[in-house]
Amino acid sequence: MEVIIDTLVICGCLVFGGSVIKRLLCSRPRPRPWETLPDDVMEMVVPHLSVRDRIRLSSVCKSWNTVPMRRDIPSAPHQLPWLILPQCCHKSLSFYDLYDGKVGKLDLPKPVQGGWFQGSSKGWMIMVMEKDLDSTMFLVNPISGAQHQLPSLSTVPSFQNFVETTGWKCYGASRFSYCLVLSTSDITSEQCMIAALFGEGETLCLCRPGDTTWSICEVLDVNDVIMDLLFSSGKLYALVLSHDKDGFMSAPHTLSCGGHAVELYLVYDIMPRFSHQNEVYGDYIVYLKASLDPLLIESATNGEIYLIHQMQDKFMKLYDDENPEDGGGGGQGEGGGNEEDDYVEGRDDDNEEHDILEDNEDGGDDIHDMDDDNDSANEEHDNLEDNEDGGDDIHDIDDDNEEHDNLEDNEDGGDVITRVEEEDRDLNVYLRTSAFYVYKLHPKEKKIVSARCLEDQLLFVSGAGQFSLPAREINKLEGNCIYFATNNHSTLHQREYINRELGIFNLDDRRVKRSFPSVRVSVRSRLSWFTPIL
Repeated sequence: MEVIIDTLVICGCLVFGGSVIKRLLCSRPRPRPWETLPDDVMEMVVPHLSVRDRIRLSSVCKSWNTVPMRRDIPSAPHQLPWLILPQCCHKSLSFYDLYDGKVGKLDLPKPVQGGWFQGSSKGWMIMVMEKDLDSTMFLVNPISGAQHQLPSLSTVPSFQNFVETTGWKCYGASRFSYCLVLSTSDITSEQCMIAALFGEGETLCLCRPGDTTWSICEVLDVNDVIMDLLFSSGKLYALVLSHDKDGFMSAPHTLSCGGHAVELYLVYDIMPRFSHQNEVYGDYIVYLKASLDPLLIESATNGEIYLIHQMQDKFMKLYDDENPEDGGGGGQGEGGGNEEDDYVEGRDDDNEEHDILEDNEDGGDDIHDMDDDNDSANEEHDNLEDNEDGGDDIHDIDDDNEEHDNLEDNEDGGDVITRVEEEDRDLNVYLRTSAFYVYKLHPKEKKIVSARCLEDQLLFVSGAGQFSLPAREINKLEGNCIYFATNNHSTLHQREYINRELGIFNLDDRRVKRSFPSVRVSVRSRLSWFTPIL
């Protein structure tokens, strides 16, 4: 009975909050018996709490501070993530808690104050201290305050040339460091490996905690680039964009770093075909499905690996040919501006490789401009029309644009063109999420197959930190949905910009719901989903 009472007291503390209990404690001259709760009782309760509740519990009173914050006691699995918001200062980060629906603040440790947030992996934040050739990356745990310095970016051969470009001056490390993933959250483990993607997707690097240099991995063919990285069950998967290979997974490559080996699988992204369509709304021409952002996610329920395609429509402002000072004499098809501004720059953030509208140097269509008469280039995928899980062919992507029914009117009631013009009157190019397509790796046949449904899962994607959760464990959120927070910026964004690309995509009705407010984003920082650890 005493244990039950003690447990109820703990639950009450979580419900009413630590500050309320503190006031009650201060108002009483003598401590009550539950204030000196035995550690063994606390140890029974803590594993059922999220990190968020453990922090609140530890603040109730001094005697309750130790056990809830012990790292050797696991937290409840499948806790809702936080969305790390754009930096408003260099000493702290703000985050949006999906559970509370409130914004909180995380103080940064002094060694990384002044740095820029670049993403997260396995409960660790990735921060970059930009000091030209002395620029360094850190892994930071904002809960415990722990930080671990990674090798200097100067040990990556291409970095020295990059710091001399305008990209470094305008965007800093956000244009050089695109992706960093950990094999495990326990960075003290001998099995911990860190993989990073630098440059324009052509440089894959590895290191282990404590290393002073990045190990360069030569695994790509000429003109191939890596779009995303994922550690799953100790194996490293790299999503590759190739000019002559797509839709399958390679045999494993063995990579070595610091005397430790890791298996690398190259996953060659599929090349979907789209019919080019555009529409005019107000002062903008809209290119439907003009940009594609791919990423890899591991399933939280069965360990399967999903390939996600985030499709975006491109809004380009129209200009009067007689007024080049307004943007540069482009017609409807050009969108105005100079040649560099005819597409949204970048790789991870802006998808220039996946811009379906680009033309290559020889005057032909870009590899992503997959016309319907190019069936011969995709003969190897004909056998995917009826895969084992009943999914459709991977190239059978609907062209009826049902996901564009809400182009004029969002579900939140706002008109997208009006909002663009009101919030960013000088914005000439704008990418807007219109749909997601989901695939998964077939482990036996080493190929990619369609997956129209997420089954019992929720996906959280941002390009700077993504993961899945079992929907049955999350009562507050709708299942079979993708929660997205997109990082998009171009050369037209000088320092910061308004980002409206936070929302929910429902795979049942294929509609986008923008339930989150717009945020102002710095081009040097990123939005990212984050799961805290102690």
